[in-house]
Amino acid sequence: MGKNEGEAIAKEDLVGLEELKATGKEEFRITDLTGIEHCISLTSLELGHNQIIDVTSLALLTNLTKIELYHNRIYDISPLASLTNLRKLNLKGNQLSNIVPLANLTNLTWLHLSDNSLSDASPLTNLTDLTWLDLGNNQLIDAKFLSNLTNLSTLDLHGNQLSGTHPLTKLTNLTNLSLNTNQIIDITPLTPLVKLESLWLYDNIISDITPISSLANLNEILINNNQISDISPLLENTGISGTIRLENNPLSNTALSTHIPALQVRGITVKYEIPEGAVLFKDANLEKAIRDALEIPTELLKKEDLEKIENLHHDGKEGDKISDLTGIENCINLLQLTLAGDQINDITPLSNLQKLSELRMWNSEVKNLKPLSNLTQLTTLIINQGKSVDMKDLTPLTNLTNLEHIDLRGNTIKDISPLSRLTKLWRLGLHENNIDDINSLSNLVDLTSISLQNNNVVDISIFSKFNKLSYLDLSGNRINNILSIVQNANISGTIRLQNNPLSNTALSTHIPALEARGIKVEYDMPEGVILFKDANLEKAIRDALGIPTELLKKEDLERLTELDAKDLGIIHLVGIEYCINLTSLHLTNNKIQEIENLSNLKKITRLLIDNNKIVDLESLAKLTDLRHLILSVNEIKDINPLANLRNLTHLGLAHNQISNISIISSFENLRWCALDNNKISEIPDLKKLTLLYDFNLGRNSIENIETLSNLKSMKHLNLSFNNIQNLPSFSELEFLQNIALDDNKISNISQFMDESLSIRSLSLKKNPLNNTTLSTYIPALEARGIEVKYDSPGNLTQLIKRKRRKKDVEVLPHPSSLASSADGLNNEVNHTDNEPPKITIYSPPTIRGFKVKQKTSEILVKGTVSDESGISLLLVNSQDTEIDINGYFESKVELKPGANLIQIKVEDNFGNLQHKSINVIRKERINLTLGQY
Repeated sequence: MGKNEGEAIAKEDLVGLEELKATGKEEFRITDLTGIEHCISLTSLELGHNQIIDVTSLALLTNLTKIELYHNRIYDISPLASLTNLRKLNLKGNQLSNIVPLANLTNLTWLHLSDNSLSDASPLTNLTDLTWLDLGNNQLIDAKFLSNLTNLSTLDLHGNQLSGTHPLTKLTNLTNLSLNTNQIIDITPLTPLVKLESLWLYDNIISDITPISSLANLNEILINNNQISDISPLLENTGISGTIRLENNPLSNTALSTHIPALQVRGITVKYEIPEGAVLFKDANLEKAIRDALEIPTELLKKEDLEKIENLHHDGKEGDKISDLTGIENCINLLQLTLAGDQINDITPLSNLQKLSELRMWNSEVKNLKPLSNLTQLTTLIINQGKSVDMKDLTPLTNLTNLEHIDLRGNTIKDISPLSRLTKLWRLGLHENNIDDINSLSNLVDLTSISLQNNNVVDISIFSKFNKLSYLDLSGNRINNILSIVQNANISGTIRLQNNPLSNTALSTHIPALEARGIKVEYDMPEGVILFKDANLEKAIRDALGIPTELLKKEDLERLTELDAKDLGIIHLVGIEYCINLTSLHLTNNKIQEIENLSNLKKITRLLIDNNKIVDLESLAKLTDLRHLILSVNEIKDINPLANLRNLTHLGLAHNQISNISIISSFENLRWCALDNNKISEIPDLKKLTLLYDFNLGRNSIENIETLSNLKSMKHLNLSFNNIQNLPSFSELEFLQNIALDDNKISNISQFMDESLSIRSLSLKKNPLNNTTLSTYIPALEARGIEVKYDSPGNLTQLIKRKRRKKDVEVLPHPSSLASSADGLNNEVNHTDNEPPKITIYSPPTIRGFKVKQKTSEILVKGTVSDESGISLLLVNSQDTEIDINGYFESKVELKPGANLIQIKVEDNFGNLQHKSINVIRKERINLTLGQY
């Protein structure tokens, strides 16, 4: 005002005063505002730090827009209610408890009411022009009054008793917010306040700071003195800058070891403390695995905690994979460590685990094994890479001589020589690497399991001396020769050889040899190659094709049209199904039981498979081109599967267990049929078999043979050893030449007295022939030149002298010899025959005795003779010898001293001769043996 101290002030002097500032000092403090009521032009009044109690004098100063009365003793602000032009009001540090008078000061934009005794701030609800508000250090428990103050940019509510922040949700213009020193737990309502630049939340009860992750404009965050352990939301907020205070929070190891350093790398100042002795982890998943093992879910982990762990197992699932092992170096007593499905490439922290004995890491990305070089207690090392990793050097393993099990699949290892000293190894897995030389493993002879699949190995000669091997996987290499494996007589278990260029010898010889020893061999068969289960069958086919060693392919077997594989001991027919062009197959006298592999031989016309162990004929059901089928001497009961084989001309089923033969009634092309030695009791109607000329039904249980009377082409009929009593008329059988009826119940043979019959031979032995038959019929037949064999009274065999003329004598060939001889089925009996008869001597002949006085030896010679045209003469050492209806003969031969030769001579009905000689070797006086014949 321009007045000197002590100079009087007139009323008119005060009227023009617009601004007044009198900040109190220690020696000068205002206590009374009396007189100021005349300063009616005042717009700004600043009287902070005084001792003012009563503000009544301000009631009429309505031009005031700014009042600063901080740090006084004011408790009643009712006089201010009329100062509606106020824009800024500072009443900090007074004794206010009631602020109702402020309710109408709606022009206020700046209001400071901290450090009072306010418990209710609801009168401020309508002060919607406020942009700056400080209510710190009061006694507020509710902030609902703020919900309408949406223009606020700065809000300070520190030092109250607030527990919730929900009323702040709409205050989206806030840039500065102080909520420190309250009782706040949940800050989720702050999520929309995206303009915030400064956020003070220290001294609360907050544990979850997730909402901060979306407040990208923050440059000052004070969240110290809370209960926060996870600060990942700060890391997720890529917009944060400036300063973050985190002191006095139970920060996790991950927060301390990973997140804070990551924030600092971004240039953010982070203030925090590291507790003494705490162990920090950079990987939250590793930390969790260790916490789970120790059952310490939240507290800071210390070194002494980690020293308690001996076994740690972690399965890295999606979102739970370990990538950094920092911190595990403190688990110094760890014995077993399993990390499955993680993404670890640096194992440096493991170098401190001197007690570790078992390390298993699946789907890892480890490149360097050097950290393991001093872990001499290791017995198991498994590092299976999840993808191709450039790990080549095995040198760090050189001194780990206690290793027993190594698995290092999925790397780029080429040199495995560092393993040569690890002689305790019993299991080794090196699959999916770049290994081509395995000779350095030659000393590891205690190995029982080796996996080398998917490498570049060619030479496997070292395996000839690995005597303990029970599992060997060499699939996916470049191996051709597996002889060394075959040479290893002690190898067992399983060998895998798939996806190798195996040689023909390996496939056709070596692998079957291994399989024969009970070893399971897994391998790929090249396209078109055929392998056989039975070596004898394979050899027969190779011989027939002239391919002794090379792999047999489908196209090779398709060239085969005929195969003779009799008498070879064949058991299995696997592989023969590819001989699809076979027309003739001879398998007589083997050990075959299953014939399903024949079902594909659709072109076959001639099949001889007698004298085996066959039961089921289902596999032959569709071989409809068959003409010659010989199945004698098997174990067949059911022949119904043959029902559709209607092109058959020759059918041999002798010596089986067949009872029902009804299906043959439809075989209209049948010419020759052997059904002897079965269980047949009934003969079906065979009138359609108009071509059948040779029929053997001997040794069955037949009583009625009426249906045979229609077989008009019949020449040779054998019905011996049945139960026949009554004979039908044979008048229709105009071509019948030989009929055998031995061992039946026949007494009357009048049916044969028909002179129109062409019978040449009739055998009636062991029948109860009546007197008429013996005295009349048989002599009459003999008078006609018919050879009749029968038992005369007194059980003497009536021998019929053979006639030497071809047209007079014919003996029925032995059916079994036809069944076992491929040549015997080539043709029907012809009118001409240039082939000599066949002689079969049973080996060895029996020595019947030795006559000492005459110094002679008696030898019993047994055998059969056969010929399509019949036999007219048999001489054994010039003795005329009898032949039965089946071609069988026996002859006793006496040899004098010095005589060592038995001569056999046979002549058929066309004059063809056959000779056979037997040399007798005398080893001792009374021991005679027969030599080769």
